[in-house]
Amino acid sequence: MLRRKQAAAGRLWLLLRHLDRDGQGWLHIAAIREKLCDPQAPLRLCGWRQLRNLIRQGEGIFWQPDKERLWLKSTARVAAALGVTRLSLRPVAVPVAALVGTIGQVRAHFYATFHSGRGREQRGRRAGGNGRGRAMPVARATLQRVSGVSRRSQQAYERRAAVKVQFNYAVGEVATPEESQARGWQHGRALFTIQDYRRRQRRQEKNYLAWQLPNSYSGVHDQQPKGAQKRLNRQLADLLTQGTTGNGRETRESQQRFYANAVLAVRSYNRSPGRDVYWPAQQLRRGRLWQVIAALPAGKK
Repeated sequence: MLRRKQAAAGRLWLLLRHLDRDGQGWLHIAAIREKLCDPQAPLRLCGWRQLRNLIRQGEGIFWQPDKERLWLKSTARVAAALGVTRLSLRPVAVPVAALVGTIGQVRAHFYATFHSGRGREQRGRRAGGNGRGRAMPVARATLQRVSGVSRRSQQAYERRAAVKVQFNYAVGEVATPEESQARGWQHGRALFTIQDYRRRQRRQEKNYLAWQLPNSYSGVHDQQPKGAQKRLNRQLADLLTQGTTGNGRETRESQQRFYANAVLAVRSYNRSPGRDVYWPAQQLRRGRLWQVIAALPAGKK
């Protein structure tokens, strides 16, 4: 919805699904006006004129209106209309109160749902929480490609929706002029040097190259069971043109760099040694350190 600039109409669709408690797939327009336009209504969203504008904006994507009713599109049809080819992250619960706030608040929560859906559920449950653990690092450029939200707006939405941000740093090779030059070309201004005065890397105290990695994020929404996700993906595959679904699995495997432990990282590196792979090493007060296996230069095995 964010990427297609449909946050305003999208939140209306979510509210209408909330109002359609019987799941009949349609609502009387008069009832919608009463529930969402009355100044005294608990779910008051906007005035009648703006509601008509939103209905026109979302027609064919979220619903199909006639003279008296608004026929709501199914989740699979809305996803297909928005260009979603596959549902992969966990569903999350967005509070109704967040949907009736300002449109800026709605966009912030829509953005935050991506981080909430990526969080590691098992880690959160072991900790006695609600299943919201920090996921693997993800670059700002990736977030912009996924959500259509600029870097500055991402930071604003994270503050507004209380998304927790964790900084990540990699500790690499011993700092030599040759390694410093090679890493400098790769990481630029993110590269710096640390002194291992506690000798955690090796027995001898040395200086090591280090660089900042993409951040990890912890969303604020409760994860829900996947439930009907397989069925929805089958419906999406039928709705979309042949050959659109399923693309990207191989590229995601070949591009993955961050792993939960050293065993998984080494296994992946052995299959594809042409890229750096990382695994978490030490939790810091204001971030996390990651170990790295450096990529082999092109042409070497």
